[in-house]
Amino acid sequence: MPQSSIQHRLLRTVMSVNVVGSLLTAMLVGYLVSRSVSSLMDSTLQESAEILYGLVQPLASSDTDATMVMPTVPHEEQLVWQVVHGASNRLVVRSSKAPEQPLLAQALDGFADSPQDWRVRSMPLGANGKYLYVAQASNERQQHEWEAMIAIVGMTWLIAAASAAWLSRRARAELEPLERLSNAVRAYDPLAGQPLPAVTRRELVPVQKSIEELGGRLARLVERERAFSAHAAHALRTPLAGLEAQLALALREATPQTAPRLRQTRLAAQRLGRVVSSLLSMFRSTGKLELSPVDLGGLFSALSVGQVSVTVAQDTAFMADANLLAAALSNLVDNSVRHGASHLTVAAMATAQGVCVSVQDDGAGIAPDTLHKLRAGLADAEHQGLEGLGLWLASLVARAHGGALQVHALPQGTRVDITLSAAHHEPPPKS
Repeated sequence: MPQSSIQHRLLRTVMSVNVVGSLLTAMLVGYLVSRSVSSLMDSTLQESAEILYGLVQPLASSDTDATMVMPTVPHEEQLVWQVVHGASNRLVVRSSKAPEQPLLAQALDGFADSPQDWRVRSMPLGANGKYLYVAQASNERQQHEWEAMIAIVGMTWLIAAASAAWLSRRARAELEPLERLSNAVRAYDPLAGQPLPAVTRRELVPVQKSIEELGGRLARLVERERAFSAHAAHALRTPLAGLEAQLALALREATPQTAPRLRQTRLAAQRLGRVVSSLLSMFRSTGKLELSPVDLGGLFSALSVGQVSVTVAQDTAFMADANLLAAALSNLVDNSVRHGASHLTVAAMATAQGVCVSVQDDGAGIAPDTLHKLRAGLADAEHQGLEGLGLWLASLVARAHGGALQVHALPQGTRVDITLSAAHHEPPPKS
């Protein structure tokens, strides 16, 4: 099951914190702005009332019962005002846009909210019992508050978006050294003895050292296993050679009834000897190829192919480790013989990837389910998916040459391709 990405989790966390923080900040700032704007407009009402106090004093001294309307040119009044008689709550004089009824039901000294949705500043006009009302429409005040809140909240969100983009870019930049270390670990070969590239972040230094220590332990373990396998293969080689010689002598003295069994036993001993030789070649290689021009015809003339006939076609010159390639081909021949092949066609041809050495037989072929397991085992470089050591050893030889091994099922028989990298292709000499 795929695990979640550290980068995506970090970015989601940064974005979540940024969004929640911005939302809370915007709400708090909006509330404070609303209070500040309300306080500022109350101060405006207060100052307007103080200015009008002296201007409407002469008008307020009139004792007429009719309500006077302050004449003025047509204009849009942001503030309206009234002068009322405090005891009777009768309107004495008003501005042109002021309501025709008193703004407050009862005169008072201070701020109040009118039932007609006005914010009113009321103040007494001397000792004659009259009051000055200066008012502003509540919906206008709310509109100013909302405009200020929207502007502040919009700027807050704009800053938050810019901060989130910057934080996301910085988070990706800070995770780049981890990605570079991951790529370096992917290409890291402990057996080559090369250390990992230096890291640029202090937190990654312990990770790098741990990986190098683990690689060192694995390299030492592989070297010990390689040394043990080489020693075991060498120790088996001599008794196998003696066993094959004894079987050869026994065949000369065998009766017609026992000769077939002895012959089969000798073939099995020879096959085991070839596997041991291949193991010795692999473990003696130590990762450094001894490249030389390869002649497939000469190579097969030195191999033991039993009763099977071999046709060799080589249309390109190439370089390879002849001993390793011979071990791989020997195992492929052995596989073909065991699956009933009577004829092999071996060819070497140039490809875009380098050189392809193919071994095609006319044996029983491979069942589809078995072919799937073989390909899966070859792709994972695991012997568990392969039947026997032959294909596994041949695959190791291909990988040692920078290539790969592929198995193809044919209508009649099987074809195995060993691809060698372009570095091992030897161009033909110039004439």
